[in-house]
Amino acid sequence: MSSNSSPEDISSPINDEEIYLPNDFKYYQNNLDKSQFNLTLINSSIFLIKLLYKDHDVTINSSNLRFFIIEILKRSKTSISNLQICCFYLLKLIKSHNDDIIKDPKKLFLGLIILSSKFSQDCTYSFKTWIKLLNMKPDDLKDLKSLEINLLNQLDYNLYVNENQYENWCNILLIFGYDFIKIQKIINLKSEIQWENKDSEINNKLSKWFSFFKNLKVSNLNDSHIKIKFTNYYLNQLNKKIFIVHSLFEKRHYHEDLNEKVKVSCK
Repeated sequence: MSSNSSPEDISSPINDEEIYLPNDFKYYQNNLDKSQFNLTLINSSIFLIKLLYKDHDVTINSSNLRFFIIEILKRSKTSISNLQICCFYLLKLIKSHNDDIIKDPKKLFLGLIILSSKFSQDCTYSFKTWIKLLNMKPDDLKDLKSLEINLLNQLDYNLYVNENQYENWCNILLIFGYDFIKIQKIINLKSEIQWENKDSEINNKLSKWFSFFKNLKVSNLNDSHIKIKFTNYYLNQLNKKIFIVHSLFEKRHYHEDLNEKVKVSCK
């Protein structure tokens, strides 16, 4: 996956402090490295799909779905922001109480990625290009168009996400994904993570998040007075699921470095 850059990302002689957008892992003060950040977002999309199909008679194979999602993202060179917006559309579908859901989770994800790319990019792939990228059959063109119309109907043709909504949502999305990390160790300022692997624990967390998302007012994400910060949540996890492993050969304690990083984004 690639992250889109903007002129704001580039430091200037006037202000040498780099400014990062929520589609860049550095925006979160390097609490996760790039690969961990990407993996957390992929897992978030899988868990959102599971929540969407929670009350439907659909079996989801997480391994197959993960492979499918990664292949789509790689072949289409989908940006981080497109994936985040795709997950926002998943949230809206979870809240829509629509029983007429697309039965195939893979097709649903593909359709939402196509919609998110059309919303966020002026120049995007045609249906024929998507078919070539994914090695689909030419006859699938009609189905792909029908898929798009179906999802647009379910989203009430409202694909718009403004800046404040996007930023708040990206922070919620990362908190959601990080909740399924069991332990994170910081060793010499390098991160090692261990994912939760107990089905009972995962299902318990999914149930809690399902209630949260159902009660979440999407309109509140647009409130300029509401600023949701992943780093605030992250700081609260110190000595709970985040552990600093001190080095015997360094004078400075690494938790001081970590706290300094977190404080920057908590202002």
